Amino acid sequence: MLYNRRPWSGMRHITARPALATALCLAAIGCGGGNSQLSSYAEFAQFVTTTIDQAQTAPDLPPSICVAIGRRGAPFYTHCVGNAALAPRVAASPETVYQIASLSKQFTAAAIMQLNTVNPPAVSLDGLLTDYVPQMDSHPAITIRELLNHTTGLFEYTNLPQADEWGEFGVTPDEFVAALVPTPQVFMPESAFQYCDTNYYFLGLIIQAASGDAYDNYLRQQFFDPFKLSFTGYGPVLGVLNAAGYKLGPGQTLVPAEKVDVSALFASGGLSSNVLDLVKWDWLLLGGSILPQAAVEQMITPSGVPDYSTGIPSTYGFGLFSERIYHRRLVSHTGAVSGFFGFNATFTDDGWSIALLTNIDVDDDPQITNLGPKIIKAVCRPDSYFRNWC
Repeated sequence: MLYNRRPWSGMRHITARPALATALCLAAIGCGGGNSQLSSYAEFAQFVTTTIDQAQTAPDLPPSICVAIGRRGAPFYTHCVGNAALAPRVAASPETVYQIASLSKQFTAAAIMQLNTVNPPAVSLDGLLTDYVPQMDSHPAITIRELLNHTTGLFEYTNLPQADEWGEFGVTPDEFVAALVPTPQVFMPESAFQYCDTNYYFLGLIIQAASGDAYDNYLRQQFFDPFKLSFTGYGPVLGVLNAAGYKLGPGQTLVPAEKVDVSALFASGGLSSNVLDLVKWDWLLLGGSILPQAAVEQMITPSGVPDYSTGIPSTYGFGLFSERIYHRRLVSHTGAVSGFFGFNATFTDDGWSIALLTNIDVDDDPQITNLGPKIIKAVCRPDSYFRNWC
């Protein structure tokens, strides 16, 4: 399912999780021949590199793909193909920074959990949205926990009539809140799950109210600077190569994608990063360096509330999807903004993780959404020849 298909929208979540992916044709190099022998690193790297390169189906499409695979925060494989920018051409590298859209949600959720675990807590998960945003008294029963796991029933703000204008010119918190106050409740809180970017925009406002600091400053001071996530930030990251975003134009040629004002993305999707920092972040978070392990467990435990559309139990925790793959727990998220797509997933048992970033509008190259799950399936399934590298 693709959320928020407005062309500017920064927080589309592509539900391309490995457990639900369709059967994939896994090419070459002994894959599928059983696990009776161990593959060498050279064989593993050749296979993954070939899989990534084959996703570039035509010159400049997608402009670039960067992938890092690591364990416990340390990358042991990286590969980039294509260009971070086309005019002039600048080759992508693992250091290249991309907009990560909804991958930002796990950072926002971690900040809320950090404020919840200080003594005394600055934020209670059972506290109300109206405790921090009193103007939302038209929706009085919504809790912080329900914002985190998308069970509020709030209206999706990217579907508001003024959303396109916000994407082009920006929006202030007061304008955002005023626009949401009169919106209808889709369902009663905690009665259903529906992925909704409005929830995480409000969580950003709560972080600011509870900490007394701006959202971007809080993340920088608590996460980015102390843990040396030097290629991660709110909006473009200064002093490094930021990839340009592209989409298909007339005649199937690539043209620059519309730029989205970061204030319209905010805590739902306003961060940028690279594949190296994402792999590092995965284990900082899941390994307990950022939060107490009990708080991490809360983040990666699904609510199980039925999906509003399908009735299927939700696999969403706080900022991350969590499900069982090959008898292991995998946490993941995707993100899409005009001109960019990202995928990030980690097995919680040994910290094996993959980060994939690209600078093409996912609507123009939909096979990119399955590339990360395809690599996971090829490498990590029990009978894979490359299983020793997962």
